[in-house]
Amino acid sequence: MAKKGTTPWNKGIKTGKPAHNAIQIDKDTLYDLYINQELSTTEIGRMFNCSATAIRNKLNAYGIPTRSSGEGVKAQRSKWSDEQELARSRKFHNT
Repeated sequence: MAKKGTTPWNKGIKTGKPAHNAIQIDKDTLYDLYINQELSTTEIGRMFNCSATAIRNKLNAYGIPTRSSGEGVKAQRSKWSDEQELARSRKFHNT
């Protein structure tokens, strides 16, 4: 709490990103991106110019189950290994 007569350090500061309730994303689209395509909240946030926290809040507001950070890392590693395997396959077949 700020002292009387002072202004809090963050008053009036704008991040340039909308709050989760201002994000224009419907439940079905968010479900598809997060659950079916296994995109992270950070990746979805970049697509909609908002923070990962705003996406997480929207997921909660829609009742979409969220992954733990461990599950998110596991999904990312799986994607990376698939991409690496595809790159190796292309390299092998192109030689």
